[in-house]
Amino acid sequence: MTRTAPDPRARMGAFAFALAGVLFVVYEAVAPRADQTTLEGAASWASAGWSIAHVSAIVGLILIPLGYGALRGFLEGTKNEKTAFLAATIGYIGSGLTISYYGAEVYGLKAIGERAVADGDATLTEVGDAFRYDATAMTVFAIGLALIAVAGVLAAVAVWRSGSCRSGPACRSPSSW
Repeated sequence: MTRTAPDPRARMGAFAFALAGVLFVVYEAVAPRADQTTLEGAASWASAGWSIAHVSAIVGLILIPLGYGALRGFLEGTKNEKTAFLAATIGYIGSGLTISYYGAEVYGLKAIGERAVADGDATLTEVGDAFRYDATAMTVFAIGLALIAVAGVLAAVAVWRSGSCRSGPACRSPSSW
């Protein structure tokens, strides 16, 4: 009986997805929640929690398409490689678009928050809202998130069709649901 070692690409992809999940939990756990139209909200933008939360999300957004890339590598040479490649490509684009918004939040809002607190002027938070809720910024962010969702569906389709999922309730065919 010949045993083959697990493909390291699959493990790296699983690790990338797991670490991304942990980083998104960190994002939710440490991001300050305050009325962002007040000096307390401005102070939250300038806080370490704000920076840690948003950098965690950015790194998570980098790891997700790396996981899809590992999946593509794992399925290399199979009929599902193209679907996995499409998931990775769309995931990279979606993450890139979404990261641009998070970058503006972590760096731009931090500077605005620091200035608002230093000046004691809560009206400076309006500047943050002006670029956060700008139609272009919101559109790019929404498209990025939609592409990330599409990539997730494509990755699931590639795994499903590959037959890599062989047992357990998550692997049953839709007709048995």
